Amino acid sequence: MTKREVIGNLLGTTTPTEVTICIDPEIVRSAPLRLGEYLIIDYQCEAFDEPVLVSVKEIGLSNLNMPESILTSPREFEALKRIGDLTEGEILTAEAQVLGFLNSVNELEFPRFSPPPGATVYRAPVDLLKRAFGQGHIEIGHLLTNPDVRVEIDVNELVRRHLAILAITGGGKGNTVAMVTSQILEMGGAVVVIDPHSEYLPMREDFGDKVKAFSVNEDLSKQIYPLRFKYNSFSANDFISMLRIPSTANLQRKLFRDAFAKLKDTEWGLDDLKNALRDADDNTDSDQFQGIMSRMNEVIEFMMLDKNKEVPLAGDDQPSLVAPGQMTILSLAGLDTMVQQAVVKHVSRKILSGGIAARRDIEAADKIPCPVLIVIEECHNFIPANGQAASMRILRRIASEGRKFGVGLCVVSQRPGKIDSDVLSQCNSMIVLRIVNPKDQRNIQDSAEALSQEMMKELPTLNVGEAVIFGPAINLPALVKIDKYPGKLGGEDIKVVDIWKEGGSDSRKVGQTRHDDDGAFDRRSW
Repeated sequence: MTKREVIGNLLGTTTPTEVTICIDPEIVRSAPLRLGEYLIIDYQCEAFDEPVLVSVKEIGLSNLNMPESILTSPREFEALKRIGDLTEGEILTAEAQVLGFLNSVNELEFPRFSPPPGATVYRAPVDLLKRAFGQGHIEIGHLLTNPDVRVEIDVNELVRRHLAILAITGGGKGNTVAMVTSQILEMGGAVVVIDPHSEYLPMREDFGDKVKAFSVNEDLSKQIYPLRFKYNSFSANDFISMLRIPSTANLQRKLFRDAFAKLKDTEWGLDDLKNALRDADDNTDSDQFQGIMSRMNEVIEFMMLDKNKEVPLAGDDQPSLVAPGQMTILSLAGLDTMVQQAVVKHVSRKILSGGIAARRDIEAADKIPCPVLIVIEECHNFIPANGQAASMRILRRIASEGRKFGVGLCVVSQRPGKIDSDVLSQCNSMIVLRIVNPKDQRNIQDSAEALSQEMMKELPTLNVGEAVIFGPAINLPALVKIDKYPGKLGGEDIKVVDIWKEGGSDSRKVGQTRHDDDGAFDRRSW
């Protein structure tokens, strides 16, 4: 180990979990002690000789030469300065949380007894920190307090114990998702990304055939394949959502359900549905029938439906949902939120069923060829706190059971307060970037046992790309500067002033429906 730099000594009463450190102000004047910095304590115990890591959670600087009782105006400060060097009276203390020591296999263990008062405290050497944070499979960034220490995360734990990536809009969550998924892809893993806004489609340019993209509006010249599902993959409620039949239109809803029931357990298409509606309407051409037929001619969601074709779960002869060394992007841009929920429900159920079949070796069933991580962007729309989403039940099941069948879950959102707390609590590892909303902060803390009150205080102060990472995917909680993804991503903020100066664009007028450069349907104005 490199030469240790003395910081100070333990002060007062120590506990197995927290200590107070008396620090020499002169030692840290040239290299200030920072919140979140790692220090080590020599326990002076024969039971083990490994240094114990602690994390600074509070810092206080006082001065005995400046008692508050006599300092009532700036003039008195000036008078004191003329007496002599006031810095000689400085007392610097720090409150620190005990984290543990690294054992022989570089796993963190917690000491079960208190360090002795007066024990020497050192800055944590770089080589020790590299041991602590270099035990994963992929690099995510470097310690915010020490750029020389790279931080790795354990992909096994991401998939087996699930992951949450949370931040305010513009906080860097898209970049973080790209950093994680791209490295999983490079190590031969399988990822399925639910992409409501086509944010990740540009990653095809960086990885070529390793990325398979599916969209309602396919463009085979750009390797964007058709997002297609069989009509009988969806429920009556799903179709009612697609058709936007109002909750007050009871007669229309009943007619559709009656027609849908006639098609049960059959392979059917659009013509079959229309015939079933006529039969259920007794060929009376009622207002309800006419209303449903009119809606069927208007909705774009029917573009993704087919009588016989569906995106396969796996297979070597055609693009599929899950394959080793493949990222699958399901672009849902342009689809109504409730329809997106129906798609996510069906795809998630298909993947989980494939995982169960693979693990239990069920014959004549579609199986996933390898473990897979499902990334759900804008997850507050698919697992909302109020429980009102078609995709809710299956995602809850994956969160609680998916690890047994090789199906991991990564939830991504800028509104943690709107995510179902049961699912969020199942995400044992979290990468939390800047969060300022108190409700969002509370939901994170309620769901994350490993997030201390001190680290919670850091969330509003983080800059773009800075994150608190904690959970089994990392050896110990850390403040990390996330690396910048070197490729291209969508979802950039609109440069409003530049567009105004240019007078807008003829091809992208306000309110115009268009297809963007990647062939995905989009209703954005620009």
